[in-house]
Amino acid sequence: MKPSDVNRSNAPALFDYTEQKKALYERNYGTKFKLGDIVRIPINPKRDKLEHRKDYMPKWSKGLYQIVQIYHGDKVLTFRLVDSQGGPLDRRYYNNELNLVLPLSDMQ
Repeated sequence: MKPSDVNRSNAPALFDYTEQKKALYERNYGTKFKLGDIVRIPINPKRDKLEHRKDYMPKWSKGLYQIVQIYHGDKVLTFRLVDSQGGPLDRRYYNNELNLVLPLSDMQ
C-alpha cells in the first residue's frame, strides 16, 4: 500500500498487518534472547603496535547488562540494553554481539 493511501479508516488494519509480519519474523528468525535477560557485550580493546603479544585480552565485558527493548528491523533484530544502575547504553546491539549470561526464567 502506498503511504498516500493510508487514512484514519484503514490505519488500524495496516497496523495489525505489520504486527502479524513481526510475529512471523520472530517465528522464522527467532532469537535466544528475551526481555529481561542478563547479557555481556564485546570489548574492543585498542590495539597497540605490538600485534605479536601473546597475553590474554578479554573479549567480553565484566559488566552485566539487561535487555529492556527489542527492535524489529526489516530482517535484523536489535536490542536496547541498560547497565546495573539502570542507565541506558548509547547504542543498540545485534544478536551476534550479545553473550547470554542468565535467562530471565532462571532469575525467578
